Amino acid sequence: MIKIFYSTLLTALVFIINISSATAQERNILQQPVMGQLLADLESKGFKKEELIAILALEKFQYNENLARNRMENLLNSSNNNNSQKNLGWKNFFTADYFKPQLLWQAFEYYNANRELFLAIEKKFQVSPQAILAIYLVESKLGTEKGDYLAINVLLSYVLSSKYLQEEVLSEKLAKNKEQEQWLLEKIDSRAKYFYKELIALLIYAKEMNRDVYTFTSSVSGAIGFCQFMPSNIAVYGADANNDGLVDVYTKEDALASIAKYLQMHGWKEGLSEEEYESVYFSYNNSTTYAQVIRLLAESFNTFAH
Repeated sequence: MIKIFYSTLLTALVFIINISSATAQERNILQQPVMGQLLADLESKGFKKEELIAILALEKFQYNENLARNRMENLLNSSNNNNSQKNLGWKNFFTADYFKPQLLWQAFEYYNANRELFLAIEKKFQVSPQAILAIYLVESKLGTEKGDYLAINVLLSYVLSSKYLQEEVLSEKLAKNKEQEQWLLEKIDSRAKYFYKELIALLIYAKEMNRDVYTFTSSVSGAIGFCQFMPSNIAVYGADANNDGLVDVYTKEDALASIAKYLQMHGWKEGLSEEEYESVYFSYNNSTTYAQVIRLLAESFNTFAH
């Protein structure tokens, strides 16, 4: 049974539909007030209520309480450790996979096999193949990984968990003090709003691609595709490299071009200092260690990616 403690306000808005055939879990999800707001927002963007119900009431949707709980615990850890927790998670990059000769050799072979594509993207966006390749390697192991979660499950779980997590903070006294408690409550609320925006962006993207939203896999944060974009970033930074009229971040052409466009729009250019390059890479993933890893990888690729 899903533990969601939203009030019953706006329940009447949820849907005027027959849900008698839905499972208990589905009815619980559909009757949450936030779902009524979600439907209203999506209907205003051209969705039909019936198609939304078909999406959101499918048995494929699974609320994952652990995702949200882990995120809350990470927030607490970051607060207790001066917001350094995320950087700790990247430390193994220096000694693990990304600097092993075998993987660097695979990157070398990948670049050679796709050299014309890299050079065409470099010409269009004025971003080096080395930088693009470094991010592509880290984010998706050269297009071989695209996430272990269903993006819609991740994003909707985070949205539905907001009220539950806030009540848990208050009832279990998880925070060390009132100041930290207030910070955590505000953070949970702001993250729920953030993921709400990303959920809408994901559904719009699936509609534009004419693709079942349940085919989009993601990271634990809801980032999708080989370039690991949050859904809302696709409309801003996505690039159609193969000229098929779509931005498909699950294809190497569009994913690589989208990485280049993102870096270009965040100030990447030749001749920057190490600190300036790391500042650009930091914008891609909010971690100092991540930025250092990308810079060092890009430099290591200078011997062949030119």
